[in-house]
Amino acid sequence: MLAPSRHERGFHAAFGIRPGDPMWLEARGRASIWRQKGIRENARNEMEQR
Repeated sequence: MLAPSRHERGFHAAFGIRPGDPMWLEARGRASIWRQKGIRENARNEMEQR
């Protein structure tokens, strides 16, 4: 169950994992399933502008 944990924001800080460690995963490579607040509105505005 370690692989999914690598994608959590606090995982690296909680366990002191740093770049170069085997469990390190760059932020841009981490999965993100939650939408940021306002992203739907931004997408709607972009579509309306086209």
